[in-house]
Amino acid sequence: MSARGAGEQSAQIQRLLALSPVFSNMDSRNVALLEQLVKTVERQAGTVLFRRGDAGGEFFIILEGEIELFIVREKDGTASEEILETYGPCQAFGELALFGKAPRTLGARTRSGALLCTIGRENLIRLIEAGPCIAVSLLETVSRRMAGIVRQGNRLSAPLFFLVSLYLNP
Repeated sequence: MSARGAGEQSAQIQRLLALSPVFSNMDSRNVALLEQLVKTVERQAGTVLFRRGDAGGEFFIILEGEIELFIVREKDGTASEEILETYGPCQAFGELALFGKAPRTLGARTRSGALLCTIGRENLIRLIEAGPCIAVSLLETVSRRMAGIVRQGNRLSAPLFFLVSLYLNP
């Protein structure tokens, strides 16, 4: 790719990253740093990114495509899969296992072809040190997800309280 093409791609990735609620409070200098720290990967539809119980070494930001978060349950020796959420462009996921140093609580798979940015724990900490507002945004993201699970649990009862227990007790 030419230098101009690479520069245009970098600018496009920065624009998409800045649209993510997790990074929307960052100034352009820190968004540029973020773009340098992430790894951009393409995945085909149906690619499993991780499964429940896997070690959590990366945080994901969706640039293009959709991701399904799922859980596999066993009952009477039969496994069944339940899709819990579908995320799209500019949404992020994977922060719980990354910061908690705990196994993944859910699985994630591409629903369609996807372009993703990944950032490991060490690079995310570097980013937080450069712009502490990212820590607040990550806490807001986790809080919104937990509140959503509790709200859904109030309407739908037991299955979603199970999800809360997954988040709190992986």
